[in-house]
Amino acid sequence: MLPSQLPLAVLTDSYKTTHPFIYPKAQRMVAYGEMRQAFDKDPNDNRIVFYGIRYIVENYIAKKWTLEDVLKADHFFSTHNAGFTQFPFPRDLFVKIVKDHDGYFPVKVEALPEGTAVHAHVPAFQITAEGEMSRLVTYLETLLTMVW
Repeated sequence: MLPSQLPLAVLTDSYKTTHPFIYPKAQRMVAYGEMRQAFDKDPNDNRIVFYGIRYIVENYIAKKWTLEDVLKADHFFSTHNAGFTQFPFPRDLFVKIVKDHDGYFPVKVEALPEGTAVHAHVPAFQITAEGEMSRLVTYLETLLTMVW
């Protein structure tokens, strides 16, 4: 069970489940995260201490998916209406993660070291994937932005 007690499938911006359909031929994708402004829009110091990415990767990104997780996600998105139609969910890609990758997302996460003081608009992390799984990069990007 995840630390948040919420299913991993719902811990994303729902529109990001549509990206595999928008980029059907993508073979490599990279997404990154940056802080956009300082706390309280401080004009004198726009730095933050980048910390917490390891926890998110270990507890969310590196979580093993099961076929049951995929079926629950598919059910959730089938009830998540968009214009009175079933919301798209790339079930086939998630089933392949379970069957071909032992349930783990085949992605690479790179980040600044924990504790780094970083200015706004400096990328703090990036997530990369290749092949057909590259279309799921932005799905996971949302989880990584929880570091803020």
